Amino acid sequence: MKLKIKQRAEDERGTILVITLAFLTLAGLTVVGLLNYSTTALTATNQLAAQRSKDYDADGAMDAAIAKLRTSTTQGYVGSCSSYSFPSTDSLTANNSSVALRVDCTPTFVPAGQFYRDVLLSVCPASVTTNPCPDSSSLVRAHVKIYDDQSIGRAVSVDTWSTEP
Repeated sequence: MKLKIKQRAEDERGTILVITLAFLTLAGLTVVGLLNYSTTALTATNQLAAQRSKDYDADGAMDAAIAKLRTSTTQGYVGSCSSYSFPSTDSLTANNSSVALRVDCTPTFVPAGQFYRDVLLSVCPASVTTNPCPDSSSLVRAHVKIYDDQSIGRAVSVDTWSTEP
C-alpha cells in the first residue's frame, strides 16, 4: 500500500494539463487587453481626424477670404466688407462639407493717404448668428493688411493669426 502512494506522488502525469491551462488563461487575458487598447486607439484616432478636419477647413476658409479680399478693389474698406461663406460656389471643397463656415470681415479705419486696407477676419460656424463672429465662437482670427500701392502691386501682410482658445 505504501508503494502505491509513493508511486503516485512521483508520477508527473497531469501536470502538463495544469501548465497548458495556465498558459491559455494568460494568453486569453493578453488578447483581451490588446483588443481593448486597439479599440481605444481607434476611437482616439477618429476624434483627432475630425478635429484636424475642422482646423484645416477653418484655415482654408481664412486663406480663401484673404485671397478674395486681395483680388477685390471694393471690399475691405469701412462700410464695404461682407462676410464670406465656406465652402461656397467657388469650386472649393471642404474636408467636412456638412459644417458650413463663415468668415466675417471687420475693416478698421485707415488714415487718408495710406494705400492699404486693414481688416480683422474671423472664421466661425455659419450657425453662429452674431456678426462679427464673437471671440468665444471664433475658430481662427487674423489681422490682415492689403496693400494697394500701384508701385509695388497688391500685397498682403498677415500681422496676426490665432486659432480657437
